[in-house]
Amino acid sequence: MTQQTWEKIRERKRVKDEMNVCKTRAKKIELQKKYKERNREVKRSARKDQRNCIDSLAHQAEEATNRGNLRELFAITKMLSKRQIQINRPIRATDGTLLTDTKEQMQRWQKHFSKILNSSMDNQTVENQMADNQIIVKEEGNKEYVNYSRINIKAPTVIEIKHALKELKRVKQQELITYCQKY
Repeated sequence: MTQQTWEKIRERKRVKDEMNVCKTRAKKIELQKKYKERNREVKRSARKDQRNCIDSLAHQAEEATNRGNLRELFAITKMLSKRQIQINRPIRATDGTLLTDTKEQMQRWQKHFSKILNSSMDNQTVENQMADNQIIVKEEGNKEYVNYSRINIKAPTVIEIKHALKELKRVKQQELITYCQKY
């Protein structure tokens, strides 16, 4: 919202506060009319700001299309369609209570997956594998971050980078071709 809209909102709030503390009926009726007019102005201004924002996003989407930037185009389309995914959905703890805090949810997911992933092996097999394959990367407090030796942690080579870039270009070209064929 623009600064003018915020000013109108503050003015509407000031008139409402005056109306709530006023003692006489005539003054109250006068302030109600004034409040009604301020409320209309706020709504008009908010609609105008929203329209300007949508027009700006549509213009950005057109520019992204002209540049062939599909990622930006789809992000803007998703924003304009107002289909948003709820990021922090509440999940249940083992005792059945709802966990709404992100930290608690992450701890619950950690317990869940460690239980699932370690349930198929017996403890001695897990300990043997951990002794053979792990390297302790970092220690913070009482937490150890483990990196298994099966995972490549070295910097990528020039050949790997070139191959990845070629693959990205190929995929983007295919996406652009299919997009153009649709429209």
